[in-house]
Amino acid sequence: LSRRQRQMCIRDRFITDAGHELKTPLTIISANCEVLEMEMEKNEWLTGIEKQVARLRKLVNDLVALSRLDEGRPAEMGARFSLSDAVCDTALAFSAAAGRAGKSLRVEVEPAVFVTGDEAALRQLTAILVDNAVKYGAAGGAITLTLQKTDRQARLTVANPGEPIPPQQLR
Repeated sequence: LSRRQRQMCIRDRFITDAGHELKTPLTIISANCEVLEMEMEKNEWLTGIEKQVARLRKLVNDLVALSRLDEGRPAEMGARFSLSDAVCDTALAFSAAAGRAGKSLRVEVEPAVFVTGDEAALRQLTAILVDNAVKYGAAGGAITLTLQKTDRQARLTVANPGEPIPPQQLR
């Protein structure tokens, strides 16, 4: 393995291990909140803790999912499905959130783009990309989601205006 491949393997292993290690305390905190709710009435502090636990759990799951997608699993693992439909359905779920954030969401999906793979993982990847564009894009900006079919591949692009990412944070 090359140095870069070894680094990628170490990074992926770390992300997977950290994800599993973070899930245990989150589960304990959540269970403790449930016990407190049974012993006393629900209050704003318990509700706040539960919301943050749910947020952290989602972030951990997203991180692990992205790491797994980045491992480059072969496309043969999964069934053939319409990526066009999956991307459109997923993007539609974010149109209200984009509007509330003062951003427009333009979806340009080529029809009949079929792929073989993990549909749930690709839906999740699309959701993560659009969610990040809604959260971190410039106020009043336009988010554009594009799906195109190339010779033997599909190209999914999510673009939005925002502050440039410093080169040292890009991998």
